[in-house]
Amino acid sequence: MTAYILPEHRDTLFIWQIAVDADMRGKGLAKKMLRHLLGRPILKDIRYTEATVSPSNDASRALFHALARDCGVDLSESMLFPAALFGDTGHEQENLIRVGPIGPVSKTRIGGTQPS
Repeated sequence: MTAYILPEHRDTLFIWQIAVDADMRGKGLAKKMLRHLLGRPILKDIRYTEATVSPSNDASRALFHALARDCGVDLSESMLFPAALFGDTGHEQENLIRVGPIGPVSKTRIGGTQPS
């Protein structure tokens, strides 16, 4: 998993990529990795996660919907990069998925940091 805190929005963690070996898919590993990451003390001020996901990427879409559901927070989705930006590659559009606001109580629901 690769992610970074957005410089212009210090309360937002952008999830760049989550990769799970084909033999380990469908076992909840991506969800566990994301929960572990959000539970790190250094990320205690993170209130939102964002990621770009193509419309056909059902696994990633399900992951972020599950995060929102487990945290009891909203998920919004909007088109960020139209397919035309990728030229004639056949690449789909990329949608921005935003989950939050994730507060201390929400983080305890997913096994993260404890409320203060």
